[in-house]
Amino acid sequence: MILDYSNSKTQAFTNGFIKSITSTATLFKNRKLQSIQPIELLRYPNVKEATVLKADWLKIGGDLKQVIENYESVF
Repeated sequence: MILDYSNSKTQAFTNGFIKSITSTATLFKNRKLQSIQPIELLRYPNVKEATVLKADWLKIGGDLKQVIENYESVF
């Protein structure tokens, strides 16, 4: 991990956030992956996928906004 102390707080936060998201990809970097078992999708009648996806992303966006606001209030 390389730390660059010349970055602004916003740049440091963004760099750390991106590194944390991609860190799980490095877990299996040198390992042979096992075959993935098929996943059977559940279908719910009268529920549009677009509506559910929109609700999920609104929740995720709200969570990210709260994290950023908490970070800004500390620094």
